[in-house]
Amino acid sequence: MMETNGKMYAASVESLRQSDTAEIKIDIYALDKEINKAERDVRKKVMKHLILSGDAQLTSGLALVSVVIDI
Repeated sequence: MMETNGKMYAASVESLRQSDTAEIKIDIYALDKEINKAERDVRKKVMKHLILSGDAQLTSGLALVSVVIDI
């Protein structure tokens, strides 16, 4: 997921700063959908773990979900 984000960022910067046409060489929309799917999967797994483990790890689990959303 981080690698895909890096590719998208690099392509965007190249398009905006080093190109006169603002053309992006990769399919940003498809990569964004891939990242969104991975984020949903991580959030689902964390929430499932929190449901099964009880309240002991609630704070750290919600912090992890927040980090995944922010990245």
